[in-house]
Amino acid sequence: MQTLQNLGINLRSNREGTHKTTCPKCSHTRTNKHDTCLSVTIENGGFVYNCHHCGWSGGSKQDNVYYMKKTYRKPEYLPIENKNTKAYEYLEKRGISKQTAEKLKIGVVKKGELWTIAFPFIKNGEVCNIKYRTVDKQFLQEKDCEKIFYNIDSLLGKEIAIYTEGEIDALSFIEAGFDSVVSIPDGAPNSPVKAGSKKLEYLENCAEQILPIKKHYLAFDNDKNGRILTEEIATRLGKVNCWLVDFADCKDANEYLLKHGKEALKQLIEQAKPFPLEGFFDFSLSNCDLIQDYLLNGEKEIYSTGWSGLDRFYKVRRGELTIVSGVPNNGKSEFLDNLILNLSEHSGFKFGICSFENPEIIHSVKFFEKINKERKKYCKDIGKFMLKGMEFLKEHIFFYKNDQEEMNIDYILQKATELVLRYDIFGLVIDPYNQIYSNRPANLNEHEHIGNLLRKIRAFAKNYKIHVWLVAHPKKVGRDEVPSGYDISGSANWLNMPDNLLVVHRDKDDNGNYTGETSIHIQKIRFQPDVGGCGCAKLRFNFKEARFYE
Repeated sequence: MQTLQNLGINLRSNREGTHKTTCPKCSHTRTNKHDTCLSVTIENGGFVYNCHHCGWSGGSKQDNVYYMKKTYRKPEYLPIENKNTKAYEYLEKRGISKQTAEKLKIGVVKKGELWTIAFPFIKNGEVCNIKYRTVDKQFLQEKDCEKIFYNIDSLLGKEIAIYTEGEIDALSFIEAGFDSVVSIPDGAPNSPVKAGSKKLEYLENCAEQILPIKKHYLAFDNDKNGRILTEEIATRLGKVNCWLVDFADCKDANEYLLKHGKEALKQLIEQAKPFPLEGFFDFSLSNCDLIQDYLLNGEKEIYSTGWSGLDRFYKVRRGELTIVSGVPNNGKSEFLDNLILNLSEHSGFKFGICSFENPEIIHSVKFFEKINKERKKYCKDIGKFMLKGMEFLKEHIFFYKNDQEEMNIDYILQKATELVLRYDIFGLVIDPYNQIYSNRPANLNEHEHIGNLLRKIRAFAKNYKIHVWLVAHPKKVGRDEVPSGYDISGSANWLNMPDNLLVVHRDKDDNGNYTGETSIHIQKIRFQPDVGGCGCAKLRFNFKEARFYE
């Protein structure tokens, strides 16, 4: 079996997960020799690697198959029965009764020389992880185990859930009479969570239990990190379904329990306020933190398209709607596929794609070609071609199945909501508009109906902080003409309402033949100059690699 060392791949650690490092094949030849263009994923004793610059890829093999399987270790939970009174005594000082501790199977375990209070993390009745806490507040956690919410089984069959930042805080709410209470397994982040981070993987691992919940009470710590966590979790659960718990003069639920008592803590849930409505801005502490951060550091949620020439006019910002138009067969879908591939390769983002005109298998193969930089008809090793493509798509792309007769915009956005919660997608592509099932009321004309649809998509994008690209065909114009937003069929709202409007147009020579160059006309940018400005960028399509280059 090949090893990372034999391949010349140097990592800071060999822990399981995805790593970024320099490529031994191409980094030494590049201007930026320190660019970490090589992705290495280690799982269950095997690894795969892929360079996003030169395409070098492979991995450890077993029976001629690249070996990758995501598994978790199941810890053995053996509390020392005659020592559990120590845990009960400690918890009683924190206002937690022996009855509550026994209900959640809290015990005492010796870790090395340390006596610890052990909190078993149980999912579907099985211990998946264990967190250990010393009296002087040192924390230990089992290695290589699944990250899940503490007390996640309490949500089964429930419609409300309370989310806290620590096990003691969760126990405090249980002590106050609530059942469906969970806690995150790790501390709150001190900055917004970056794409590809495993910081919130417990959301994905517990999606099955969380999706049925209708009302989410966010009771994280009353400090800056707690406010960051509140924003991150609310974005993924849907802010419209979230309510905020205010601890007033206390930091967290346990401090509030000790200072004010069970009834007062119970009343905090009754007094919880809905997450601030979109469209209204208040000067809460969390928003003041955001204003200060913007003043000091500028806009952070703007990302490169992967083409420096296009970046001059258009970059991708979270929470926006971009309309992509152009006459038929001018490469709109090819451009979008390449754009989201760039974003995935460079930033690790994930995407949902609702493409009515591309069957899932054909669309997958188109991505395989771009990922491998090789057309399928030129491919000499179909196994490696498929492996590299499948490994990338499984991690980054989620195709909608076009097996619903009435795929209206509500259905499309509902499925996207599930993708946000389970996989934390960055963006959604809907291609094209005229294939969306129209349930237009009889009292609305097409202009009004399109306006309502665009408002709904923009609100969704802003609420969940994802970018949505919607392809819309123009009405009949000359094939050599570059259409404008007002040429898109049905409504002037196509130009008036989105945040950005791009028109993709293939350049022709005097004989009407495609020159190989494609012009991207940027006809609207709402937030100038942060996102860009109106103009035109040129890309050249490499037919052999099925990709656009500058």
